[in-house]
Amino acid sequence: MKKKYLIISLALVVLVVILLKYGSAYTYDKAGPEKKFTITVPDGWTADDSGKTRVPLSLIGPKEMKIPGYTDSCANITVNLVIEKMPEWYRIDDKAIESLKDKIDREKIETLISIAWFKIDDKNIGTFKDKITPEKFTKVEALKNIVFTKEDLIKKLDESLFNEQEIDTVISNTRSQIKVIIKKEDLINKLKGLSFKKDDIDIITSQCRVQDITPVEYAFRDFNHRTDIVKSIKVISETEKTINGQSAYQSVVDYTFMIPGQTFSPRTLQTCILSKDSAYIITGSANEDNFSKFEETFKSVTESFKLN
Repeated sequence: MKKKYLIISLALVVLVVILLKYGSAYTYDKAGPEKKFTITVPDGWTADDSGKTRVPLSLIGPKEMKIPGYTDSCANITVNLVIEKMPEWYRIDDKAIESLKDKIDREKIETLISIAWFKIDDKNIGTFKDKITPEKFTKVEALKNIVFTKEDLIKKLDESLFNEQEIDTVISNTRSQIKVIIKKEDLINKLKGLSFKKDDIDIITSQCRVQDITPVEYAFRDFNHRTDIVKSIKVISETEKTINGQSAYQSVVDYTFMIPGQTFSPRTLQTCILSKDSAYIITGSANEDNFSKFEETFKSVTESFKLN
């Protein structure tokens, strides 16, 4: 009996040491019982779920984040958690095309197949390096790893004063095989722009609905398809993993964001976890030069995430 109590006592001591070393558990329940979760707040950090930080939950660390134009010398290192309600997702892929072959005209099928996404990356950027000026090549490099529709990419290049021939050169070399998930309204607008009629649109949307998506797909859409605020993206590393029974996608990403009058370039550890109809996006942000100092803290916080 004494041995049993001794084992229990030792286990409690180990638990206390772990909590003291890594922080304390925090329970978030403001989004309702189905979205309730716990996460570890590192020692010396604070948790803010007041909404003032513009995210449901922000874990606030030391003041070591340098931001251009910030009134103080530094801002706080943070781990932010966002909960997103997932909409209905649609994808034009081989399965959808096959199911539509006996439902709409062949010519319209070919139009659907022609819908493409464009992505400038390390694999294709060298194909047109010698066909545009060094100055414009630098502008193209800033667009790497962002997924564009054809229209969006043409608009970006046009804004950078590319001529028609240069735009054609970039477009012809950057078409991607990526099948991006899109929202219903975006798909409908895309089809209307291609002169599809309502009856055909109704048939197409009924066959393109996606029931299940992976964290990789969602993260790809959520992190990359933001041409409005993201100036450039560089993925340093990425992995698929399981966090407390939940499938997750995690990546280290260098972003350059457009802030009025200037740019801001943090390095982030971003993790996407899907559960039922919600996506949980956990982002730890620091500057590139001090990211390694906080990377393990970001990972420990993320690994502690657990839905109740």
